[in-house]
Amino acid sequence: MSKIYQNKNFWSYLILIASLVLFAASFVFKSPVLNETSLEYKERELQRGIHLQEGDAAKVLTDTSLIRRLSENKETQADIDLLYNKPYGLYLYKGVESNQPYLHFWNTATIIIPDSILHQIKDEKLQKLANGYYLIKKFAAVNTKDITVYSAILVQSTYYLNSTDYAKETFPLSPDLTSIAVLAKPQRLMQ
Repeated sequence: MSKIYQNKNFWSYLILIASLVLFAASFVFKSPVLNETSLEYKERELQRGIHLQEGDAAKVLTDTSLIRRLSENKETQADIDLLYNKPYGLYLYKGVESNQPYLHFWNTATIIIPDSILHQIKDEKLQKLANGYYLIKKFAAVNTKDITVYSAILVQSTYYLNSTDYAKETFPLSPDLTSIAVLAKPQRLMQ
């Protein structure tokens, strides 16, 4: 056996270096960037889901011919299928200029936003509705003066009774966040 392997200091230094490498590696693997179970990662996942749905809603609203067909009741079955399969709610209001807006088209029956809440929204608002917390965003339709469109993205579902497996409070855009986070009251979020 070589003299270097027989030296007890060699083994001591080797163990010391190995322990330092493992110690440093534990910090790298514990970082939120690599740790998919961290709260920061789940929060970013939720934010990413919200931004994707907001972007998709904005993209749908850039289709001026679609908005015109919806406002004139000339939508096709392809238009209905496209909007029905969206994971968020779209609500088209007409009569905005006359200060008497009315709901003209909606793509989901999950929730209808009360008019009292719509009057409070300037740009976007996190709002508790009957079945959960929604991020409601107001869009002005392009090339149409009398139409306003709202999107409602479900952030957290809530139920009156939370006792069954079917009706649990969840974050649909980040399901793993449900077990580790609770949404604060909207008043605190908006301040």
